[in-house]
Amino acid sequence: ATDPGRRAVYDVEYRTVGKEDGQVRWVAAKGRGLFENGACTRVVGTAIDVTPRKQAEAALRGSEEQFRVLSQVLPNLVWSTDPEGRTVWFNERTYAYTGVLPGVLDTEGWRALIHPNDRDRVTAEWHAALAGHADYQCEYRLRRADGTYRWFLARAQPVLSDEGAITRWVGTTTDIDDQKRMMAELVRLNETLEQRGAGGTT
Repeated sequence: ATDPGRRAVYDVEYRTVGKEDGQVRWVAAKGRGLFENGACTRVVGTAIDVTPRKQAEAALRGSEEQFRVLSQVLPNLVWSTDPEGRTVWFNERTYAYTGVLPGVLDTEGWRALIHPNDRDRVTAEWHAALAGHADYQCEYRLRRADGTYRWFLARAQPVLSDEGAITRWVGTTTDIDDQKRMMAELVRLNETLEQRGAGGTT
């Protein structure tokens, strides 16, 4: 900032320690040098206490770390999107199930893994949730790394700021294929019993 050749903006954040109470506080300082005859005579600027912002940022980093740790140990596929619904993050279990590399599923890439017969319905329901700022829930088939499809139940909720604006969406996708197969088998068994009853057989 004092270099006549550069005349850069002075823009730093640093910590101060109170002489009386020893309390550590964060300060954001900005300024510019004033030059006369090619030399810096002084620097004029402001220094603002930004301790609350720094504390909030630290708390957010802590909560983000807790979220990521939890999402890695859950037996679900976990994901998050930006406020517009574009996917930006998946947990490791998602990549293990799909067999794709990180980044391939981002934005709209995940749609390619949905069964073709489910794809339009899933997309329509997701866009409806985005438009209505409503919770999302949808069942669909998702392709596994070996090419087979399994049924999943996806749920997502918007995360809101203090002002009520959506900051992101967080969702989970749970394997329900075994339950779906069991229900289908029960339906078939019930239909068989009804047919036998209608025919007078035992």
